[in-house]
Amino acid sequence: MTRFTRPAILTSGLIWLAAAAHGQTVDQCKKFFKDLDDHTLRRTGVHVIAIYGRGAEAEKKLMTDMFNGVSSAAQRAIANLATEAHGGRVKAKDADYVTSAVKKLKEDEVLKRISKLQLSVMKDHIGDGAGGVDLTKMHKAFELFANGELRAGGAGTGEMDQLHQFAVWVFFAKFCIDNDVDKAEWTSLMKDLQYGAEIYARVYPAPRGNGRLGILYDSKAACFNADKQLNADAKKKLWDEIKDLTPDKLVDRLKARLKEWTNDDNGRGADEGDEAIQRVAVEQVWHELTDGGYMVYVEMRVTDLNNQPVTDADVEVTLFQAAIEGSSGAIAVLLDAQNDLDGRYTAAIFMPALVETGDGYTVQAFEWVGATTSIGAGDTMAP
Repeated sequence: MTRFTRPAILTSGLIWLAAAAHGQTVDQCKKFFKDLDDHTLRRTGVHVIAIYGRGAEAEKKLMTDMFNGVSSAAQRAIANLATEAHGGRVKAKDADYVTSAVKKLKEDEVLKRISKLQLSVMKDHIGDGAGGVDLTKMHKAFELFANGELRAGGAGTGEMDQLHQFAVWVFFAKFCIDNDVDKAEWTSLMKDLQYGAEIYARVYPAPRGNGRLGILYDSKAACFNADKQLNADAKKKLWDEIKDLTPDKLVDRLKARLKEWTNDDNGRGADEGDEAIQRVAVEQVWHELTDGGYMVYVEMRVTDLNNQPVTDADVEVTLFQAAIEGSSGAIAVLLDAQNDLDGRYTAAIFMPALVETGDGYTVQAFEWVGATTSIGAGDTMAP
């Protein structure tokens, strides 16, 4: 069972921008990292207060923007692109979900707020002296960070948590570009994010398991391999392949990488009539208090129509927080469940401490072919 020491969600995408910029000292980079942490996980930075305000409602709004909003839309976009990468046809409802979610992100100014939050912190630490972001230094920051050159101490310190977060961030950049939100900055940063993703996949290698999303979750901080770090020539070669790509071409490139990083779903994503092929039942849910939030554990059992255990299913989990359920639903990452024995699957998801309203969390599990089940109101878990 995988345990995450940091949220495997959008917050990690924010944190990872804490790489060292060219010409900066390690100490300056640590301050940058801490400042981003303060603005996201701790919600105490000057910019997050300026944009969202103070108090429980302000914190709830930020969490909703990041988790219900951006993260959910980006994760579904990644899953759709992975289906296409393997020659599958994306279901209309899945394509429509992304379209409607991104439209709402624009209408509700979520993209504007999250973009402003990040760019403001970038300007503070890696500014160009004229009120903007020094994009050349930011490129170097992403490069050093993805290549594991800023690691400090144990896994997860001074490095990206998970490959998946690079893909989430690539799509956030694309959402901003498509909706004319700080377009110039994100057009540049999107290249750096794709570049970072490809470096990370090499430097933090993981075997491509049987899960639907392959190494997107398995390639993580604990996988760091110093022998795989790119040298100057390898960096230049890779950047030369990416630096002139348009946003649409960057999505095409990510699609090509997803074919390498993820697994084929055998066409099941395109079958509208397969909802009852397998049954997924949540058997138990429990949680443990940890630094900054909760580890939520979910155990599921998958059976066929004859009630026989299915040992080769691809099961994912999403987590809903009842207090801030809204238009887009899922807060947490789409997490592959680990295949245990006798048709049982377990997953562990970190959820940051949100506004403690006492409304608790509700868990929903689903298999890729569409079989679903939800914990009822009587089974909700109070944080």
